[in-house]
Amino acid sequence: MGDHVGVAKFVMRGFSINNQVFCYNVLYSKSYKISVNKLGTINGYYDREVEQQLLASGIESGFASVYYQILGETNLERMCEITNENKVTIQNYLSLMYSRSRVILKMVNDDRKFLEQFGVLTHSNLLVISKKLKNNFLRIIGEEYVIIPFKLLNCHAKIVNNSIGFGISINKHNKISIYFPFNSELLLLFVGVSNKPAYAYRTISSDEESLVKMINEIMCFTEYFFGNGFIFGINQSTVQNCMELFKDIEND
Repeated sequence: MGDHVGVAKFVMRGFSINNQVFCYNVLYSKSYKISVNKLGTINGYYDREVEQQLLASGIESGFASVYYQILGETNLERMCEITNENKVTIQNYLSLMYSRSRVILKMVNDDRKFLEQFGVLTHSNLLVISKKLKNNFLRIIGEEYVIIPFKLLNCHAKIVNNSIGFGISINKHNKISIYFPFNSELLLLFVGVSNKPAYAYRTISSDEESLVKMINEIMCFTEYFFGNGFIFGINQSTVQNCMELFKDIEND
């Protein structure tokens, strides 16, 4: 079985039915249904030590326990508490996801001064360096931030995910927010303290599906500029809507 280049398999399952997801491959403009065991995998992509120790038994393993604890909590107030109590674990996982972007790897290797000093990095090299440097991707929001759960209630539209597992948006005041889909009905929003809304958590009802559409657009735009080449979801019609959005982006 190949290495999952981006999103961890246990997160992918949250967007699947019977381990199957609907996928749109951005690189080849193709849509299909695929097992999460095969989605986004490349044989031997990471060094064995990196795959087994840094990823599977390291950062991903630590995050998995928090992930399932959050998913198992039905009380949104308590869910909000759990997410903010485990900021560092979630932060480490998201920083790892940022470093797993093949676009970020290319940007690093395209830097002439870096190239002269260190040579061409593999993705395994980049992950090891990021881990040793304690790279915190969420610093782009600010030194202090809060995590706000968003929960869908009886919505036909579902949240999609992309190949690197997060979305980025910038508002008119140049404030950055990070969107982290947990499954097709739950998302964590990361915002700076100065940009914090009045609510600690948010539910999205069936008459607010335009908000789900906005979230999915953010996931698609982030995929287009930073991702490894695909989006996926539990709902075929929602993924098809994303396909149309990608066509519009490419035609602009």
